[in-house]
Amino acid sequence: IDNNTFIYPNPNSGNINVVIESSNGSYSFEVQDLSGRVVYKTILNKSESAVNIKELANGMYTYKITSLTTKVAIKEGKLIKE
Repeated sequence: IDNNTFIYPNPNSGNINVVIESSNGSYSFEVQDLSGRVVYKTILNKSESAVNIKELANGMYTYKITSLTTKVAIKEGKLIKE
């Protein structure tokens, strides 16, 4: 798990920033509800990306960032939308 990857702000109102400092390729950014269902997914190609999850209901979610090159998750955590 990469400690040079950040998600902010958290909690958020639907606009979040994803920073992957050691970015070397493309990454999958996936948001899941607490039952494990994928509710948002996008591809990140830059070291810093703005992501809009305003269409999601307020609540707690989990996220996972996975390298599309190595298929390895580099960051996982909780995300709170208010």
